[in-house]
Amino acid sequence: MWDEAPNKQDSIYMFHPVHTYINKTVTDFTARVLLHDIFDQGRLVYDMPNLEDIKTYSKRCLGLLWEEYKRELNPQPYPVDLSTDCYNHKMRLLNKVRQEVEDTTM
Repeated sequence: MWDEAPNKQDSIYMFHPVHTYINKTVTDFTARVLLHDIFDQGRLVYDMPNLEDIKTYSKRCLGLLWEEYKRELNPQPYPVDLSTDCYNHKMRLLNKVRQEVEDTTM
């Protein structure tokens, strides 16, 4: 989530987005910012990297993944867990849309 700062936490409690009983607390982790501003108040604020830099970055990131996630035959699904804040936000959005649909069909 945009207001979370996992790189400033000692541990993070996470759980499976569907099977919420599957959970874990992670203590040895590296957190990186994934969202970056591209435009701010209609002004471009992002310096687009050149193609070579994009290729280098992509190769470096792929090198961080375990082989079982990258194999072509029967790759292991990559686990994606949610923080409590992220899950709560997701549920709020789903409930909002559900309510809007109910309101328009009545």
